[in-house]
Amino acid sequence: MTAAEQLREQGREQGLELVAINSLKEGADPRFVARITGMKLAVILKLKAQLEEQ
Repeated sequence: MTAAEQLREQGREQGLELVAINSLKEGADPRFVARITGMKLAVILKLKAQLEEQ
């Protein structure tokens, strides 16, 4: 994988994480967020726990 491809992938992952965080803040169900982002449910639940700590 080239450096440009790695940066593109990193940016895509950060974008998906931002979508997940914003969706959780709006009250979306973690399972729904996992489906729409393609992220693992465990990662979504970890993000949700971090948001609840704030």
